Amino acid sequence: MPKRIKKRKGVKRFKVDRIPLDKGGYARHGRDYYGIGQKLYSVYDTVTRQEQELRASSAKTARKLAVEDWEKRGLLKE
Repeated sequence: MPKRIKKRKGVKRFKVDRIPLDKGGYARHGRDYYGIGQKLYSVYDTVTRQEQELRASSAKTARKLAVEDWEKRGLLKE
């Protein structure tokens, strides 16, 4: 289980956005191809400025997966 991340008052540490894809799996501007599958999310850490794009069933799950990956690789700072 990941250790608890400190929250800064009034600021969300992790920003999660869904990346909209067309039926063919391309991003809105048509340049990037992601294929089809689960929803695609971008997770951004406002403290370390790390960003990761990943597939997940929900934004909450995407955040959890990104945090676990960053912790495993030692990229999170308090």
